[in-house]
Amino acid sequence: MFVPSVFLITLAHAEEPAPPVSDPPPVEAQPGPGGHFRWGVGGSVGSFFPDPNPVCFGAEGRLGYALNDRVSVYGSFGGYGGIGFRASVDETSASAGLSTVSYSYVAANADLLTGPIVVGGGLGVGRGGWSTVSGSVSGGGAGQQSISAAGYLPQVSGRVGLMGGKTEPDTGKRHGVLFALDVRMSAAPGATTVTQTAGTDGVAQSITTQKTAVGVAPMLILSYESR
Repeated sequence: MFVPSVFLITLAHAEEPAPPVSDPPPVEAQPGPGGHFRWGVGGSVGSFFPDPNPVCFGAEGRLGYALNDRVSVYGSFGGYGGIGFRASVDETSASAGLSTVSYSYVAANADLLTGPIVVGGGLGVGRGGWSTVSGSVSGGGAGQQSISAAGYLPQVSGRVGLMGGKTEPDTGKRHGVLFALDVRMSAAPGATTVTQTAGTDGVAQSITTQKTAVGVAPMLILSYESR
Protein backbone atom coordinates (compact mmCIF):
# COMPACT_ATOMS: atom_id res chain seq x y z
CA MET A 1 0.00 0.00 0.00
CA PHE A 2 1.08 3.57 -0.55
CA VAL A 3 0.88 4.87 3.01
CA PRO A 4 3.07 2.16 4.63
CA SER A 5 5.67 2.66 1.89
CA VAL A 6 5.95 6.34 2.71
CA PHE A 7 6.20 5.47 6.39
CA LEU A 8 9.00 2.97 5.79
CA ILE A 9 10.98 5.42 3.63
CA THR A 10 10.66 8.14 6.29
CA LEU A 11 11.75 5.73 9.03
CA ALA A 12 14.76 4.62 7.00
CA HIS A 13 15.94 8.25 6.59
CA ALA A 14 15.43 8.94 10.30
CA GLU A 15 17.66 5.99 11.24
CA GLU A 16 20.62 7.20 9.13
CA PRO A 17 23.54 8.16 11.44
CA ALA A 18 24.62 11.81 11.52
CA PRO A 19 27.92 12.55 9.81
CA PRO A 20 30.86 12.63 12.25
CA VAL A 21 31.98 16.07 13.48
CA SER A 22 35.56 16.69 12.48
CA ASP A 23 38.02 18.16 15.00
CA PRO A 24 39.15 21.75 14.36
CA PRO A 25 42.55 22.03 12.74
CA PRO A 26 45.41 22.47 15.22
CA VAL A 27 46.48 26.05 15.87
CA GLU A 28 50.12 26.61 15.02
CA ALA A 29 52.16 28.22 17.80
CA GLN A 30 53.19 31.72 16.90
CA PRO A 31 56.91 32.39 17.33
CA GLY A 32 57.79 34.91 20.04
CA PRO A 33 59.53 38.17 19.28
CA GLY A 34 63.08 37.59 18.11
CA GLY A 35 66.27 39.56 18.52
CA HIS A 36 66.76 43.02 17.10
CA PHE A 37 69.06 46.04 17.11
CA ARG A 38 68.87 48.44 20.05
CA TRP A 39 70.25 51.92 20.71
CA GLY A 40 70.05 54.81 23.15
CA VAL A 41 71.47 58.27 23.84
CA GLY A 42 71.25 60.54 26.86
CA GLY A 43 72.81 62.89 29.36
CA SER A 44 73.59 62.71 33.06
CA VAL A 45 74.28 64.86 36.11
CA GLY A 46 75.79 63.80 39.42
CA SER A 47 78.88 63.92 41.55
CA PHE A 48 82.19 62.17 42.22
CA PHE A 49 83.94 60.82 45.30
CA PRO A 50 86.43 61.35 47.00
CA ASP A 51 85.88 64.73 48.64
CA PRO A 52 85.57 67.56 47.72
CA ASN A 53 82.70 66.31 45.61
CA PRO A 54 82.44 68.05 42.25
CA VAL A 55 79.26 68.69 40.30
CA CYS A 56 79.61 66.58 37.15
CA PHE A 57 77.93 66.29 33.79
CA GLY A 58 78.15 63.50 31.24
CA ALA A 59 76.82 62.10 27.98
CA GLU A 60 76.53 58.51 26.76
CA GLY A 61 75.56 56.56 23.66
CA ARG A 62 74.57 52.90 23.48
CA LEU A 63 74.52 50.40 20.62
CA GLY A 64 73.72 46.72 20.95
CA TYR A 65 71.39 43.79 20.42
CA ALA A 66 68.20 42.83 22.25
CA LEU A 67 68.07 39.05 22.59
CA ASN A 68 64.31 39.25 23.24
CA ASP A 69 61.83 41.70 24.74
CA ARG A 70 63.55 41.55 28.15
CA VAL A 71 67.30 40.89 27.89
CA SER A 72 69.79 42.91 25.85
CA VAL A 73 73.54 43.29 25.51
CA TYR A 74 75.18 46.48 24.31
CA GLY A 75 78.29 48.59 24.17
CA SER A 76 78.36 52.08 25.67
CA PHE A 77 80.67 55.03 25.09
CA GLY A 78 80.66 58.37 26.81
CA GLY A 79 82.40 61.14 28.68
CA TYR A 80 82.21 62.66 32.13
CA GLY A 81 83.64 65.71 33.83
CA GLY A 82 83.21 68.28 36.58
CA ILE A 83 84.81 70.53 39.16
CA GLY A 84 84.21 70.91 42.90
CA PHE A 85 85.21 73.29 45.68
CA ARG A 86 84.66 73.48 49.40
CA ALA A 87 85.79 75.83 52.16
CA SER A 88 85.13 76.22 55.86
CA VAL A 89 86.27 78.74 58.48
CA ASP A 90 85.76 78.84 62.23
CA GLU A 91 87.40 80.59 65.18
CA THR A 92 90.45 78.35 65.30
CA SER A 93 90.97 76.92 61.80
CA ALA A 94 90.26 77.17 58.12
CA SER A 95 90.24 74.58 55.37
CA ALA A 96 89.62 74.43 51.65
CA GLY A 97 89.64 71.88 48.88
CA LEU A 98 89.46 71.72 45.11
CA SER A 99 88.80 68.71 42.86
CA THR A 100 88.49 68.06 39.15
CA VAL A 101 87.53 64.93 37.20
CA SER A 102 87.44 64.20 33.49
CA TYR A 103 87.47 60.92 31.57
CA SER A 104 86.01 59.12 28.58
CA TYR A 105 85.11 55.44 28.55
CA VAL A 106 83.88 52.42 26.62
CA ALA A 107 82.10 49.48 28.24
CA ALA A 108 80.33 46.17 27.59
CA ASN A 109 76.97 45.87 29.34
CA ALA A 110 73.85 43.74 29.79
CA ASP A 111 70.46 44.61 31.23
CA LEU A 112 67.08 43.13 32.09
CA LEU A 113 63.73 44.85 31.53
CA THR A 114 60.80 43.71 33.71
CA GLY A 115 57.73 45.87 33.26
CA PRO A 116 58.99 49.43 33.65
CA ILE A 117 62.04 48.42 35.73
CA VAL A 118 65.50 48.17 34.14
CA VAL A 119 68.43 46.59 35.99
CA GLY A 120 71.88 46.21 34.45
CA GLY A 121 75.60 46.64 34.70
CA GLY A 122 78.88 46.23 32.88
CA LEU A 123 82.65 46.32 32.72
CA GLY A 124 84.64 48.99 30.94
CA VAL A 125 87.82 51.00 30.69
CA GLY A 126 88.24 54.74 30.92
CA ARG A 127 90.93 57.16 29.87
CA GLY A 128 91.52 60.30 31.95
CA GLY A 129 91.54 60.81 35.69
CA TRP A 130 90.92 63.06 38.63
CA SER A 131 92.85 65.22 41.09
CA THR A 132 92.15 66.70 44.51
CA VAL A 133 93.97 69.36 46.52
CA SER A 134 93.03 70.11 50.12
CA GLY A 135 94.63 72.21 52.82
CA SER A 136 93.99 73.36 56.35
CA VAL A 137 95.42 75.94 58.73
CA SER A 138 95.04 76.06 62.51
CA GLY A 139 96.86 77.32 65.56
CA GLY A 140 98.97 74.18 65.62
CA GLY A 141 100.20 74.42 62.05
CA ALA A 142 99.15 73.79 58.47
CA GLY A 143 98.78 70.84 56.17
CA GLN A 144 98.18 70.10 52.52
CA GLN A 145 97.45 66.96 50.54
CA SER A 146 97.13 66.38 46.81
CA ILE A 147 96.06 63.25 44.95
CA SER A 148 96.56 62.80 41.22
CA ALA A 149 95.10 59.75 39.46
CA ALA A 150 95.38 59.50 35.69
CA GLY A 151 95.79 56.97 32.89
CA TYR A 152 93.72 53.97 31.91
CA LEU A 153 90.97 53.29 34.43
CA PRO A 154 89.38 49.84 34.84
CA GLN A 155 85.70 50.37 35.62
CA VAL A 156 82.62 48.52 36.85
CA SER A 157 79.13 49.98 36.79
CA GLY A 158 75.59 49.21 37.90
CA ARG A 159 72.29 50.77 36.89
CA VAL A 160 68.65 50.67 37.98
CA GLY A 161 65.87 52.76 36.51
CA LEU A 162 62.40 53.17 35.10
CA MET A 163 61.57 53.10 31.39
CA GLY A 164 58.45 54.46 29.72
CA GLY A 165 56.72 53.22 26.59
CA LYS A 166 55.07 49.88 25.82
CA THR A 167 56.53 46.70 24.36
CA GLU A 168 55.25 45.89 20.87
CA PRO A 169 53.92 42.30 21.11
CA ASP A 170 54.78 41.33 17.52
CA THR A 171 58.37 42.62 17.49
CA GLY A 172 59.33 42.83 21.19
CA LYS A 173 60.65 46.37 20.63
CA ARG A 174 60.14 49.19 23.08
CA HIS A 175 60.72 52.92 22.67
CA GLY A 176 60.65 55.41 25.51
CA VAL A 177 62.42 57.63 28.01
CA LEU A 178 64.69 56.06 30.63
CA PHE A 179 65.31 57.65 34.03
CA ALA A 180 67.98 55.80 35.99
CA LEU A 181 70.60 55.90 38.71
CA ASP A 182 74.01 54.82 37.41
CA VAL A 183 76.99 54.20 39.72
CA ARG A 184 80.41 53.82 38.07
CA MET A 185 83.52 52.87 40.04
CA SER A 186 86.97 53.55 38.59
CA ALA A 187 90.39 52.34 39.73
CA ALA A 188 93.58 54.25 38.97
CA PRO A 189 96.59 51.95 39.54
CA GLY A 190 99.24 54.67 39.16
CA ALA A 191 98.01 57.39 41.50
CA THR A 192 100.36 59.75 43.33
CA THR A 193 99.71 61.24 46.78
CA VAL A 194 101.72 64.16 48.18
CA THR A 195 101.28 65.19 51.82
CA GLN A 196 102.92 68.23 53.42
CA THR A 197 102.67 69.40 57.02
CA ALA A 198 104.16 72.32 58.94
CA GLY A 199 103.96 72.88 62.67
CA THR A 200 105.91 73.52 65.83
CA ASP A 201 107.91 70.33 65.20
CA GLY A 202 109.04 71.47 61.76
CA VAL A 203 108.10 70.68 58.17
CA ALA A 204 107.45 67.23 56.75
CA GLN A 205 106.61 65.90 53.31
CA SER A 206 105.77 62.46 52.00
CA ILE A 207 105.22 61.27 48.43
CA THR A 208 103.53 57.98 47.60
CA THR A 209 103.54 56.74 44.01
CA GLN A 210 102.02 53.76 42.22
CA LYS A 211 99.16 53.72 44.66
CA THR A 212 95.73 52.51 43.52
CA ALA A 213 93.12 55.22 43.95
CA VAL A 214 89.38 54.52 43.69
CA GLY A 215 86.76 56.97 42.51
CA VAL A 216 82.98 56.53 42.50
CA ALA A 217 80.59 58.48 40.28
CA PRO A 218 76.85 58.34 41.13
CA MET A 219 74.86 59.83 38.25
CA LEU A 220 71.21 60.45 37.39
CA ILE A 221 70.60 59.59 33.73
CA LEU A 222 67.85 60.82 31.44
CA SER A 223 67.92 59.19 27.98
CA TYR A 224 65.87 57.98 25.05
CA GLU A 225 65.95 54.24 24.46
CA SER A 226 64.93 52.09 21.51
CA ARG A 227 65.37 48.49 22.60
